[in-house]
Amino acid sequence: MMYHDLQELIQNSRSSREYFLSLPVKTQCRLHDYHEHVHSAQELHRAARAVEDVDRLDHLGGWNQGR
Repeated sequence: MMYHDLQELIQNSRSSREYFLSLPVKTQCRLHDYHEHVHSAQELHRAARAVEDVDRLDHLGGWNQGR
């Protein structure tokens, strides 16, 4: 099922809300930055993996030391 954005998705899909709340708070906050691009559970999972991958690469590369 497609939703308008992340907010609508987590308000109306219990499984998506549970998944979202199981993520680290840092990931949740980053996902809110992209809320208008998340319209389904599949997109939520994909976006969460992407955010976490970027954070992991930043950490491995030493690029996030100023954050």
